[in-house]
Amino acid sequence: MPKPDPMDRTSDFLKKNLETMPQKKRLEYLNQKLRGVIQYAYKNSTAFKNKMDSAGLKPKDIQTIGDLEKIPVTKKADLIELQKRYPPFGGLEGVP
Repeated sequence: MPKPDPMDRTSDFLKKNLETMPQKKRLEYLNQKLRGVIQYAYKNSTAFKNKMDSAGLKPKDIQTIGDLEKIPVTKKADLIELQKRYPPFGGLEGVP
């Protein structure tokens, strides 16, 4: 197998299997990815966990893209308060 050209900026630009996937399968794929992101954020981000808990939500409550509307909007004032409460990143760093 030839080595990829490091100067080729087009290689791997599009994920052909995702770009050509039937809509229903793509939605299933995106929902699966979303569940992983929500689970990770809940486990590793203090601010996100607190926001979910204050809304009475657990990661299992967010199963599809449509469920995102259940999560309260984060306002600028919220970000300022988080920064004061959890410096330096406001509890948004999302690392274990």
